[in-house]
Amino acid sequence: MTGILHVALAHVATAIRERVTLFWFLIFPVFLLVLLAVIFGNVGQEGEIRFEIGLVNQDTSGPALADFAAIVVETFRALAGSAQDGAEPLFSLHEPDESSDLEAFLESEQLAVRRGRRAAVVVIPPGFSASVLQTMMSGDVDAARLAVYMTDSNVASEMATEIIGQVLAEIDREILMRSGRFDPAQEIVAGTVWLGQTGEETPYIDFVLPGIILMGFFVNGLFGVPGAILFNRDRKVLRRYWVTPLSVPRFLAGFSIGHLSLCALQFVLLYLLGR
Repeated sequence: MTGILHVALAHVATAIRERVTLFWFLIFPVFLLVLLAVIFGNVGQEGEIRFEIGLVNQDTSGPALADFAAIVVETFRALAGSAQDGAEPLFSLHEPDESSDLEAFLESEQLAVRRGRRAAVVVIPPGFSASVLQTMMSGDVDAARLAVYMTDSNVASEMATEIIGQVLAEIDREILMRSGRFDPAQEIVAGTVWLGQTGEETPYIDFVLPGIILMGFFVNGLFGVPGAILFNRDRKVLRRYWVTPLSVPRFLAGFSIGHLSLCALQFVLLYLLGR
């Protein structure tokens, strides 16, 4: 048993003294773990997002009976100015000044969408309120339409357009409620039930740490075991072992114990670093 332990200690000491083995055994796994944690450490975590939105109201006819364009403007202003639980507002709204030329402002906002400075531009066309009123009074006319300018070259633009669609659907619901054509008590409510929810998100480091540890075991075995055996054979160290009372199975047992000790040390270091 003493001979087996001596072989194990010799293998551990030799591996730690060699720079190449030490690099693949410790430095490379630690470097890879730190690199992945720094780059992808925030993946899957909640973050704040804010969309730059342009809003142009071309319906300047004024509130004859009902100013539905004002409802749209007030809704977007509320989303741009309200913050819940200390979070940033969903939209950052850009509107023209009273003295601004609407057509020139719209062209500049469309150019900003193309260049990625705006996620989307919402345009309320002239006669929007009258069109909504006619649609409510008689169903044989075309529905009132809003123009939303976006670009498919920007992911934020696509996300903002989907959110704007949901906002407009809620505005449509609000208009129907005010006109008495929609009863919230008769609305179909969909409830969400989570199945298999853990209650907390898994950090990225917990996801990648087992793979780094297994890769470290593989690299340690690939560069440690063959190199040590070939080194001992070239230096004729194995011959000196064979002329001693130490048998081949005992040598292999000591060598295996030493290698497993290196793997255990590597596992402890990576696990402590990952925690």
